[in-house]
Amino acid sequence: MPATPVELSLVITNSANINDMNPAKYLLLACLLGFFVSPCNCQTPAGNQLQDLTIGRETFFDFGPPTEYLALYVVRRKDAGTIVERVSLTPEVNKCYAPAKAEFVEKSSPLSMQELLSERDPCQIPEKTLKKEAKKQRKAMGFSGANTVFRVTCGMQVKTLRTEVGDKDWFDEKPNTPAETSWTMQVLGKLDKIAGPTAMDKPMFDPGEPGAEGPPLLADEPTLHKLSAGDYDDLFSASGLKASEIYKTSLVKPPDPTVQLTDSSPVKPAVFKLPDYPVLPRLASHPGWARVHLLVAADGTVSNTTVYEGSKLFEAAVRDAVKDWKFPPDTNEREVTVNLEFKLNCKPVSN
Repeated sequence: MPATPVELSLVITNSANINDMNPAKYLLLACLLGFFVSPCNCQTPAGNQLQDLTIGRETFFDFGPPTEYLALYVVRRKDAGTIVERVSLTPEVNKCYAPAKAEFVEKSSPLSMQELLSERDPCQIPEKTLKKEAKKQRKAMGFSGANTVFRVTCGMQVKTLRTEVGDKDWFDEKPNTPAETSWTMQVLGKLDKIAGPTAMDKPMFDPGEPGAEGPPLLADEPTLHKLSAGDYDDLFSASGLKASEIYKTSLVKPPDPTVQLTDSSPVKPAVFKLPDYPVLPRLASHPGWARVHLLVAADGTVSNTTVYEGSKLFEAAVRDAVKDWKFPPDTNEREVTVNLEFKLNCKPVSN
C-alpha cells in the first residue's frame, strides 16, 4: 500500500542529515522509500558496482607430483585500467628438492574492469545457473581440470561464484562448455596473459639450480598479509588445501646441497671450480662421494682423468669440472688424487 504524506514525512525527518550519509546508507534509505512509493533498483550503480575482484583457481592433473597448483588473483581498478596481482602456490612434494613454492607477480593492464569481464556483471549471474552448470560439468569431468571461485562485492553483499572446468573444456575440439563456465575461462585467460606463464605452461617438475630463487615476495604487500592470515582459504575449499599453509611453508627455505673438496694429494689445485650437485641424485635424495685420479702436466693443467671411483651419478659432473682445474706448475708430469663429498644437507621426510 502506498505511504501517506504523513508516513513519508516521518521517514525523511527521522533520517536526519541525509547529505552526510555515505552512499550505501543513502541507497538503503532510497530503497526503503521505494518500498512504500515506487519500485526501486536496490543494486549499486553500475559505475561503482565492482571495484575489485578476487579469484581463486585450483588446477589439478592426473599426473605428477605435484598434482595440484593454486593461483590467487586480486584485481583492482586504477585511473586508467587495472592492477592485477597473482600469487601462484605449489604444495610441497619433498622438502629437500621440491619444497612448497610461492611466486608473486604484480602487473598493470590498460584493460578496464569491464573489459576484463567481457562487459559482464558477475553480480547479475544467478547462483541457480551456476549450480546447474556445475552439476552438468561433474558428469563429464575428466581426471584433470580446475575449480574456480570468483569473490565479488555486490552493493553491500559479498557474493561467491563457483565454476568447474574439465579437461574436455581445455582440449576437446567441441567441448560444449556451459555459458558461465566459458565466460570464467575467458576472464582467467585474459588475466593469465597479463600475469605471465601459469602451471599449464611450466615444466611438470623443475627442481631448479642450487641457490636459485624466484621473484622476491614483498613482505609489506597487503595481499600477502591477507593470504598468510587465511583470508583466501575459502576460495580453495574444493581442493582440501589451505593456501595460507602453503604460503607459510614456502617461506621456510631448505638448505642447498653442497659439494666439498675434502682432499687433494700430493698437491692442492691453485684454481678450481667445484662441480654442481647433479639433478638426478638430488631427486633421488642421494648423497655420496667421488675420488678421481688426475694426470697433471708440467704447466699445471689437467691432461687426463685416469681413474674415477664413487657413485656413477656424480661421475659426469666431476669429470666435466676437474678438466679445467689448474695446479702449481712443476718440471715433471704427476698424478694427483682428488676426493669430493656431495652432501644434501636436508633430511627428506619418510612416508
